[in-house]
Amino acid sequence: MKWGMVVDGYMMTDEQQRMAQGRLRLGIFGVGLWVVLATGGLWMLKWGDAEVMGGGRVLVGVLGLLVMQGVLDWVGGVILMPSPRPGMGRWLGSWIRGVMVQTGLLVGMGWLGWVSFRFLGGFCWGVAVGM
Repeated sequence: MKWGMVVDGYMMTDEQQRMAQGRLRLGIFGVGLWVVLATGGLWMLKWGDAEVMGGGRVLVGVLGLLVMQGVLDWVGGVILMPSPRPGMGRWLGSWIRGVMVQTGLLVGMGWLGWVSFRFLGGFCWGVAVGM
């Protein structure tokens, strides 16, 4: 076993370094992808035709985005992980649980912000309670 760089006082093996670099590159790619897609979405809202965006198209768009993020998460959580890798069923169960928790937190924060704005005249109380 060959030892490489020192991180937080601990030596990383070459395999750990490769995994960390691969996951970092994947994360950078993922963030860049979402920034480009969000910019495109804002451009469509500003200059596009909002009449053509029905419920079916929004649902297909959301499912497409979920699949894209799922592929990125699968590559980072299974492919780039060292052996022994988690099985597909185990990974999928934890991924679905993570998606549900994150969605619940985002919906809850949105609801707190809406309630705060609606009844208190600003977002500050909702953000403070949410934090």
